[in-house]
Amino acid sequence: MRVKKQSGQILVLFMLSLVVLIAMVGVVVDGGRAYSDLRSLESAAEAGAHAGAFLMEKSWSGESGTYGSLTDGQVKASALAFAQYNGWNAASGDVFYMDYVKPDRTTHVAILDNTVRGVMVQLSKPETATFTRVLGFKIFPVFARATAMFGVALTAGAIPLALNDDCMVGYDSSISMQPANGSGSFGTCNFGSVVPPGCVAGDITCYQNAMANGMNPPVKLGPPYPINGFDFSSLAPETAAALKSRIDQRPGETCTSFKSPSPRVVWMPVVPGGFGGSTLVFVRYRAFFLTSIAPGQGFTGCFVHATINGGDFDPNAVGTAYGGVMIMKLIRSSGAVVPVSINITTLTSPAARGAVNGASLAIHTNQPGANCSILVYDLPPLPGKPSTAGGLGPQIANGTGDATWTWTVEPTALVGPAQVQIQCSYHGMLGYAFTNIVIA
Repeated sequence: MRVKKQSGQILVLFMLSLVVLIAMVGVVVDGGRAYSDLRSLESAAEAGAHAGAFLMEKSWSGESGTYGSLTDGQVKASALAFAQYNGWNAASGDVFYMDYVKPDRTTHVAILDNTVRGVMVQLSKPETATFTRVLGFKIFPVFARATAMFGVALTAGAIPLALNDDCMVGYDSSISMQPANGSGSFGTCNFGSVVPPGCVAGDITCYQNAMANGMNPPVKLGPPYPINGFDFSSLAPETAAALKSRIDQRPGETCTSFKSPSPRVVWMPVVPGGFGGSTLVFVRYRAFFLTSIAPGQGFTGCFVHATINGGDFDPNAVGTAYGGVMIMKLIRSSGAVVPVSINITTLTSPAARGAVNGASLAIHTNQPGANCSILVYDLPPLPGKPSTAGGLGPQIANGTGDATWTWTVEPTALVGPAQVQIQCSYHGMLGYAFTNIVIA
């Protein structure tokens, strides 16, 4: 009995295994590169969101409830610049999109107005496949987004000295941004010495430590806090000495020239009404630069506009803390991420060279208003420059998501198959579609 040779089958299996091996290597290589670019793009989106929100926070006037002379263009330019500093690159085909977020954290608007409290940045980057081209991939996008907002601090490392809100009357009109020059004096106001979290009433050592370093854990607006007997209508020697030590650490600083952070900038809880009862409930914080201390009386200085990192915040109450302690932070971006999909609906193929408007291609995308472009070029091994025929310019998808290109194939175009690449972008998202057209 004669055994048939199997060499041909082995060759076929080897070739199939080689394709699978290349595909596996491609997934690792292209996937790793895409993950690296994704992390870089996430950093760029976060930097852009922070930059836009920070510019808004600096310009916000709680007194007038406006952003002053700040413009939409300035915010977007700042967000774009910081995205670029962190790796976003328009020259590589990266796409940028930014809009504004209202205090409810979910409502978005396109243009800066006085009702918004933050920004959302969305970025996309096209990735060119290498090894995974054997699986049919050519270009695929990576995407990142981030949202940053600012608002009133609900937690802060404040000093344990509460002020009656009557002390604030008459000072709001001259508050300005940090460094600030809005003067103020608390010489005759009521004070309340708070028992810092982790301390007990009357523990002067624990109190002095909190006065020097801030209350830890940080205090929160709303909950009641017990009070010491150190300070009430006058400033106790213990408190005056602690405040004076802060001035002594930076003796050369002034209201309009200080290095942030400064020990002379204190964050004080504000109490509504008087100091009756054994507990205090904070309603907001105020930031104040100390210039002088008068034991038994009070202190003088300037209101400043200060920002802290982390902690809880309330963007709805931003107008009530002008000159006080603000927080700027990243928040969870709202809404689902909807990728841009492109379907080719009609295509003229073959298309005759030189025939007027002899080629046509139509697409449907899931994003009406998407910006779409098309490239037509020769296939390898003889790749050429993309066609410059009239009619191949950018298109904006209509209200139903459709776009159409009609063009005249150049008489000098190569006969045979040509590749067509369609790209659409919408709100920072990229989508691609590929097909071939036969030139006759």
